[in-house]
Amino acid sequence: MNRPGSFFLAAALASLFVTAPARAQDKLEIFSWWAGDEGPALKALIDLYSKKYPGIQVINSTVTGGSGVNARAVLKTRMLGGDPPDSFQVHAGQELIGTWVVANRMEDLSDLFKSEGWTAQFPKGLIALLSARNGIWSVPVNIHRSNVMWYVPANLKKWGVSPPKTVDEFLATCKTLQGKGVQHPLALGENWTYNHLWESVALGVLGPEDWTALWTGKLKFNDPKAVKVWATFA
Repeated sequence: MNRPGSFFLAAALASLFVTAPARAQDKLEIFSWWAGDEGPALKALIDLYSKKYPGIQVINSTVTGGSGVNARAVLKTRMLGGDPPDSFQVHAGQELIGTWVVANRMEDLSDLFKSEGWTAQFPKGLIALLSARNGIWSVPVNIHRSNVMWYVPANLKKWGVSPPKTVDEFLATCKTLQGKGVQHPLALGENWTYNHLWESVALGVLGPEDWTALWTGKLKFNDPKAVKVWATFA
């Protein structure tokens, strides 16, 4: 693609370039699930780009849905149907590399990283997460923190418990609350929140080193350490 400044907006949105033939040179489509609270931030980036490149029409193709569940389904249909967006949002790592990179549907961004000096600015561990097959395939723009649990301080005070700091303390607190008549100490929202909870439990049980080893194949999922994650989660 040689669309003026297209890398600017795409990089800002952690978007990824596909290998399909370039579309009309006066349009740039951004595909994401950024809506709600994140929507204004996305709009601000698009407005900034439009001022810098007024001749390019930015198409904001947002598919709402927590954690991109709905967006990924639409993206798959478009990718397999030969109608890929110019760029799209994705979680770093195997969500992209294990799907569209191995299917040869992506454009290598190594030259962009070199020209912008990003290889020296981003942590090496992060670059490794974005890399495969001698290429770099996405641009990070933010850090999601998924291991966040919300609670009401006034309720914990009323029940006479303190916020737990470990998985074991959390489980013990849940039992204590159930003993006090709180039937459901933990409430989850949409289905994707279960995935986030599992990740948080896994990281808490395994620790940083074994967590990384699990996703790089050095620690097998049937290893006793990994099995303990499922036992704790259950």
